[in-house]
Amino acid sequence: MSWFRQTLNDIKAVYIDAPTFQASLAGEEGTEGHAIQRLVFNAPTQGWDAKKREQGMAQSLGFWKRGRLEVAVDKATKRPLRLDFRNDEQGVHTHMDFSYDGNARLQNVNISNSSRGFEGPGWLRVGYGGDGRMSSVAGELASQEKKVSFAMDLAWSKSRTAADIAAIPPAGATKRGREEMETQLLVGLASKIFDLQRAGLNLRSVTISGK
Repeated sequence: MSWFRQTLNDIKAVYIDAPTFQASLAGEEGTEGHAIQRLVFNAPTQGWDAKKREQGMAQSLGFWKRGRLEVAVDKATKRPLRLDFRNDEQGVHTHMDFSYDGNARLQNVNISNSSRGFEGPGWLRVGYGGDGRMSSVAGELASQEKKVSFAMDLAWSKSRTAADIAAIPPAGATKRGREEMETQLLVGLASKIFDLQRAGLNLRSVTISGK
């Protein structure tokens, strides 16, 4: 729960609280009783530079912090139905369609990805148990002969609390300083990006320079 809360806070800080994005209404569509409101968040970027081969880690991970986001929201339920995002400087362009089950829980996300080097379809599926909690999450993003996919089954403990998880370090854990930990995470992530480049994914290399 704390991870989801922090993620939402990060999105709110960029799209709502900061002056980076200019928000506007783009009109309504649909019939009365099922009106769809279109919202636009715009923070212009530069165009794609094919000669640029590398960039900072913060820019790679923060591609969503600039660009143009258009969201179609069901006006009655406030649930998003469609999302279209593009950041021309990073070569990112993705469209998503959301669908929900009878209990208004997210069930499917269908993705149409036009990002440079990874054009193709994708999807996300969420399953729920009888108690209403998520029981499985799976997703896939494909492009020609390249594919990234994952599938997870989730089990929930009824006796543990968030405080228990925060207080117990994993077995074999070694205490590290903040800077050492950040550097190790950055190097590990850069290595993963290099592996994706070797697999044919059109990603720019990242420079390791902390934040």
